[in-house]
Amino acid sequence: MFLGFLSLMFLISKGRPQAGLPFLNGFAIIGFTAAYLLVYQDLGFGFA
Repeated sequence: MFLGFLSLMFLISKGRPQAGLPFLNGFAIIGFTAAYLLVYQDLGFGFA
């Protein structure tokens, strides 16, 4: 999520304001998936 925030702040500092949700949500999903893999070491997400 921090990486998404940094990229959003970079775009804003360049004078191009953005909504921000694609950056923050995208990196939040990546972070969740990485943490899930570290803890459970399985890609089934409880369905298999």
